Amino acid sequence: MLRPATAQDLDLIKALWLAEERYIDPPEPLQIAEAAEAGLLFVWQLDDAVAGFAALKRWHPGVFSLAAVVSTKPGQGRALVRAVQAQVFTALGGHRLGLDTTYDNAKALHLFETTGFIREGVMRECWQRPDGEWADCIFMAILKRDWQP
Repeated sequence: MLRPATAQDLDLIKALWLAEERYIDPPEPLQIAEAAEAGLLFVWQLDDAVAGFAALKRWHPGVFSLAAVVSTKPGQGRALVRAVQAQVFTALGGHRLGLDTTYDNAKALHLFETTGFIREGVMRECWQRPDGEWADCIFMAILKRDWQP
């Protein structure tokens, strides 16, 4: 079940977000609290336990990006992404949901493609890893008209 994050969830979300440093930018100061206040931070809850989260950014009315998505339970990534899509395209009235991931994150690329995202382009050397290496990113998006609940 996807639900809005509460103040009690913020420390756990921050810990999960920071644990994924290889492929996800660490949150900027106040980013987690601001996303929660804006109604753009969600908790993935299974059997009364937090099993992940998703953070969105609103770029323009109806245009969202997936800032971070983390599932702690194997096999739950697809269900979490589909729940986020449903949230964006129904409750938030979204038209477009975009994201980017590094070119070598095969697991994420597969997950997003199997949930309807389309590759739209490559951003060369768009992200610098903690070891200093620059990585190309693949930009992907799904439009409401292409989404299949």
